[in-house]
Amino acid sequence: MSTFTNPFKQRFKEPGPLFGLWLSMCSADAAEALAHAGFDWLCIDMEHSLNNSRDVVDQLRAIATAHLPSEPIVRVSFNDPWLIKRVLDAGARTLMFPNVQLAEEAARIVAMTQYPTAEAREGLRGVAGMVRSGIRRVAIM
Repeated sequence: MSTFTNPFKQRFKEPGPLFGLWLSMCSADAAEALAHAGFDWLCIDMEHSLNNSRDVVDQLRAIATAHLPSEPIVRVSFNDPWLIKRVLDAGARTLMFPNVQLAEEAARIVAMTQYPTAEAREGLRGVAGMVRSGIRRVAIM
């Protein structure tokens, strides 16, 4: 399966319900235990809980340790580019956005999640190189 294939999105095409829970306890331990319980999705809520960017990273890593296919969803607290980029850089591939009222707003949010390409410049997501791994290139003169 490609890195860019979202199995959760594919599951919507299949018949039957999907089961999941909301994670608002800011706990990687709880996220890991629930991921092993076999839920289809687990939503890390940043809007109505105290989950911050560090909590999201920890919970995404914890969910990834499970051998069962629980898809982490991150519900961001607001539709701001810096927050969306941070969550995507942490490894989230399914995001939920609050309070989207207009088609223009939805189009802007989609653009914030996409890289610009040579053919289409709509994408607003930047490329951080090796920042996520903690390795930075430094020129020494």
